[in-house]
Amino acid sequence: MFLLLFLLIACGNKDGKLQVVSVDAGTLPVTHTEDVSSLISDSGITRYRLNAKIWDTYKPKDSEPYWHFPEKFHLETFDSLFNVTATIDADTAFYYEKREVWRLTGCVHIRNLEGVIFDTEELFWNQKAVADAPDAIYTCLPVKVTLPNGDTQHHEDGFKSDQYMHLPRFYKTSEVITFVEKNEPDSLVNIEQQQKQDTLLQ
Repeated sequence: MFLLLFLLIACGNKDGKLQVVSVDAGTLPVTHTEDVSSLISDSGITRYRLNAKIWDTYKPKDSEPYWHFPEKFHLETFDSLFNVTATIDADTAFYYEKREVWRLTGCVHIRNLEGVIFDTEELFWNQKAVADAPDAIYTCLPVKVTLPNGDTQHHEDGFKSDQYMHLPRFYKTSEVITFVEKNEPDSLVNIEQQQKQDTLLQ
């Protein structure tokens, strides 16, 4: 469609000669979908529900294919019983197909099963990591944590966590916050002090 538009413009010149305008196909989306609502499976099991205003897919010549969600992006993750384990919202999202890595940017807002909320400006999620891998989700940017009781904490150097955001560990901080799932709603969060600082695993 873009190439046709360029040709029509070129045909409108005064001398009537056809002008060819080169376009890098890698900069144009291969597919463009609007108002997306999709269930995503992993090994034949439904794991995610994705909602987005726009979904573009790209296949550049010299880099790996990727998906781009330039407007509001919402994702829900499920366990094996289809319970929602976490919700993720972001202004913009990228998904790199070969590495199976998500990059979320803008206002990134995550809520886990225990009701703990994480807000940051950039987040990476390694989708092919096993669910309980300690660094399946990570960021190096400041993060604001809002506990179920409304208390907030600020961590300047980011964190890493399993895919369900149950056990986040914060970098270069004097405390490690461990979120433990218990039957008592008032005992969802256990905070233990740690003297040794965590370091980021690249």
